[in-house]
Amino acid sequence: MAHLPPSTFHLPPPILPPYIMDSSFTEENSFVSFERLFDGYQHHRFSSLSQLKSLLRSRQAALYEDKTREQFVVVSKFPPSSLSKLDENFFKFVRLSYNKNTQLAVFKVMYGTAHELACREFLYCIYDELTAMNVMRELDSLGTSTVTIGNWTKQADECWAPKAQDTNLRVIFEIGLSESSRHLAMDARGWLETQGSTIELAITMIVDQSNPSITIQLWEKDVRQYNIRTRNRPEQAYCVQEMTIVHQNNGTIVSQNLVLPFKAFLGRDPQDAIERDLILTRSRLQTLAEDIWRKQRFIN
Repeated sequence: MAHLPPSTFHLPPPILPPYIMDSSFTEENSFVSFERLFDGYQHHRFSSLSQLKSLLRSRQAALYEDKTREQFVVVSKFPPSSLSKLDENFFKFVRLSYNKNTQLAVFKVMYGTAHELACREFLYCIYDELTAMNVMRELDSLGTSTVTIGNWTKQADECWAPKAQDTNLRVIFEIGLSESSRHLAMDARGWLETQGSTIELAITMIVDQSNPSITIQLWEKDVRQYNIRTRNRPEQAYCVQEMTIVHQNNGTIVSQNLVLPFKAFLGRDPQDAIERDLILTRSRLQTLAEDIWRKQRFIN
């Protein structure tokens, strides 16, 4: 039998930062990869919820006082039974990533009003676009809902789901300091690549604490077939769009509009003339950034 020569499909390369590993997340390796980001961190062994809350409040105070730029607190031997004991007030100032097999909990501590403002302003941008298309009624905004995917338990800063699809999450939004960019990238991949995830789009925003600079990245899944004689590679997540907003020479520079796929939010294609991809214009993003920088006291 004659063998056909390999056939290669040449696709436009994704934006793949050098710190993103090329291995795909699976149920077995996804949190192992995430854990490796914290090899150099102090691991606090869990003893009690009161001790944990005290530890996290102490880190929050250090962030407010600019004594540290490190948002993440790593806690080992965190029993699954303790998850249900964490109340709503607890999650007002932290976000959780947890794996019940490894019992490693990683808490991202919110760093103050600039973080809250950045999240709120970005939500306003999204809602303005959805309202203009008269589709807000079709979308559930689920805030920092706790989501379990396989052995993962995770929280985003914001997440969305179409109302007609049994609240299967479609889009998540994560925000962090510039020092957290590696972790946000890994978080985005975890949301998208973990087996059983329904997430179609992960949005990350990196807010620099030292300079008036903001970076927004969009992450999506992509199945790439390199050879017709091989199976499809598992779905991997790639940064498909990156834009920056900086303040230089008394002016704000926005690299481009931010385009968010309509279908990712609504779970369907646009159906009439007013429905389209969400477009956050340069001017709208400039307003968002300058509001954040005023809160950070970079500009007047």
